[in-house]
Amino acid sequence: LINAPNFPLDTMIDIEARDESSYAYQVVQWLSQDPNLYSYSDEIIVQRFALSCLYKSLTKDMDNNPMETTWMTYTDFCEWTVSSETMCNADGLANSIHLENFDLEGEFGPEIALLADSLTRLVVTNNRIYGSIPTEFGLLTELNRLRTHNNDMVGSLPTEIGNMKQILSLRLGRNQHTGTLPAELANLDQLETLHLPRNQFVGQL
Repeated sequence: LINAPNFPLDTMIDIEARDESSYAYQVVQWLSQDPNLYSYSDEIIVQRFALSCLYKSLTKDMDNNPMETTWMTYTDFCEWTVSSETMCNADGLANSIHLENFDLEGEFGPEIALLADSLTRLVVTNNRIYGSIPTEFGLLTELNRLRTHNNDMVGSLPTEIGNMKQILSLRLGRNQHTGTLPAELANLDQLETLHLPRNQFVGQL
């Protein structure tokens, strides 16, 4: 797919990325044209890939994309912000993603797990995101805030959510989640706020 030296993505991208119609494949092709590619560390390349996949997956069904001029540019991804929040930490890695009120229409892909070592906040409230919470969210063990409320997400909560041991605030209300709440929620020792109204959960706490 790409001839740059030390490119680490071959070990991360599944067969979907070999499908020319997939967003993962399109992102790899876009990365291969980056004039700065040879200067990036493996860690930065992986983060650029993950953030670009997030952009593609959450905007794939949009006609008018408010992020079009700010994300997936050949600039430092710390500048790919569309809010007043700073995306990167002092090491230049993505740790805070705020995408509220952008009418985003798409779903989360598994590639977000590639941000596991740095991502502490993910806020995507008041959009039109659909699909279920991927099991890969359980790999985001540094995450302390996850806010997806007021979207169109469905399905049950994955048991892997119990691996997010640093989570302080989990706000998933006003979606269409179903099923019983996983017992693994009890593993979230740091949890201070659990906000789940206006879903379709059943059973007892």
